[in-house]
Amino acid sequence: MVKKVVIFDLTDTLYSRLKLYDDVVPILKELKANKWIVVALSNLDRQSIDEILENFGIKDYFDVIVSAKDYDTLKPDPRLINIVLTLVEDLTGQKVDKKNVWMIGDRPDTDIKCGKLAGINTIRVLRGAYAHKQPEDAYEEADYTIKFYDELYNILKLKKIANEENKKTKKDEKGSYEDVWDEKVI
Repeated sequence: MVKKVVIFDLTDTLYSRLKLYDDVVPILKELKANKWIVVALSNLDRQSIDEILENFGIKDYFDVIVSAKDYDTLKPDPRLINIVLTLVEDLTGQKVDKKNVWMIGDRPDTDIKCGKLAGINTIRVLRGAYAHKQPEDAYEEADYTIKFYDELYNILKLKKIANEENKKTKKDEKGSYEDVWDEKVI
């Protein structure tokens, strides 16, 4: 099976002002249901990253967590992507093709540039403090730009699996069947 990897920045990509964006958990669920390897890559220290992910209750969605500070560098250093890919390959025992790797972040000068310099796909999320920052060179131009994570379904060719698992079929009064949502999950 071809391994697909998505690398998320944290601040203003997944949350802002200590509030997790509403569409983060659903997309993380779908990525996991679609068998993607999910990575957190941040310039924050590892303890801060762990605390943020734990406080938001999303740490278990991440297969690999990388602090740039653990490697004495910061984004946009493209060596970070190679470190991530090595960790993913160690985890899965399979080589990862860069054409199946996506960097998602809000900052063109760090997140997008890191991905571009490393030769992977990039998606910029227009959220938070850097939503209006214009790219200053070609390395800061994302392959795709989104505002909401549901836009990733088409870009990443995700199947809606996780939410489908919460559906049940119910027979109505006329004897026909319809799909309904399990109320406990929603």
